Amino acid sequence: MRPGFRVARETHDMTDGDHPPLRRELAMLDARLALITDSRALVRRVDAELGRFLVTGVADPTPLEVRFRPSPPRAAVHGETFLLDPGAAVDQAFALLFRAALDETVRFVVLHAAALERAGRVLLIAGPSESGKTTLALALLRRGFRLLSDDFTPLERSSGLVVPFLKALGIRPGPGHRLADIAPEERREERVPFDAGGLPDGSLAAEAARPAAIVLCDGGERPADPYAPFLFGVTTTGPVRELAVRLALPGVDLCDQAPGRLVLRLDPARLDPRQLDVILEDDPHVLEYGLVPSSFERRRTAPRLLPMRPRDALLLLLRDVQNRRPGGALLASLDDDPSRLAFELARLVGSLPCAWLVAGEPEPTAARLQAWFDQVGAAAPALDGPAGPAVPGSTSIT
Repeated sequence: MRPGFRVARETHDMTDGDHPPLRRELAMLDARLALITDSRALVRRVDAELGRFLVTGVADPTPLEVRFRPSPPRAAVHGETFLLDPGAAVDQAFALLFRAALDETVRFVVLHAAALERAGRVLLIAGPSESGKTTLALALLRRGFRLLSDDFTPLERSSGLVVPFLKALGIRPGPGHRLADIAPEERREERVPFDAGGLPDGSLAAEAARPAAIVLCDGGERPADPYAPFLFGVTTTGPVRELAVRLALPGVDLCDQAPGRLVLRLDPARLDPRQLDVILEDDPHVLEYGLVPSSFERRRTAPRLLPMRPRDALLLLLRDVQNRRPGGALLASLDDDPSRLAFELARLVGSLPCAWLVAGEPEPTAARLQAWFDQVGAAAPALDGPAGPAVPGSTSIT
């Protein structure tokens, strides 16, 4: 999810004020950032969720200045000023910090996936937010896997290795609380940030490792069709009806709306994604946007792994690359040509075995995944359905 809040290019003096600014320096992926702010709430969130990336003495960092006083709250980075929504300024500023890091990242292709290592090989679990990646990762840790990432997975372009990226885990209500041993009195209705350092000893992978297999999931019962319409969510603090009107583009249909939330159906055959990005990034009220799981239902049936055509898997992965934003360093390194990014992703993971996961309860799903992953590299790892037709120019599931 790549939120945007660009509403002005005016210049503000963000260093004056009655209180000395707070400062945090971060080394995240390729980015070296210096957060300068008068908001203790923002600093607490950065410390809690990005504490592993805090450093000191960074040479020539990119400044991100966030001022809540005088009103209205505003932020400045990369030569632009962003006006923030007073009711959600901390969330917006935090997302802007993350987006600035992704925009500067060129050595990595960042997937929306969890990554777990076992015996020197990495299993990638890709899917939208709230599709159960973190909960499944926690269940796999109890089966001898080690965590590289639970949400954003950097693939190094030069080596093809998965690099550890251990921000705080985002644990939502449900089995994840139990698997992470979160005390009942600390459990809340909303997402709980959980420091990966609080996991049992031996749970974290310290070194980069090579990907060996990919599993995709979105809560659906069958593999997603990359050519078919898909669900897309937008979270906003502004007027939902007005945003819906501006998003009435070719290939965009409104499925559902509620206070602060739109669910859209996007048709890739008719949609101009850059047109959609411009509207969302120029709206000062938009907090986040991205793919929506096709189902939020937790199944109690046995988990299944279904075969996927590798080309379909690549197209679905490409749709949610986290640092593919127009104007970012990754796309600039590819002459701003999205088709070259597709070839780059295919070079990195196109030959890997892949499958579609229909998840059940976390523990049996983890057991099914482990059994399949341990067979990867053998002649015929067992799946739970017939293979689809081979696609010319792609590698069949092995």
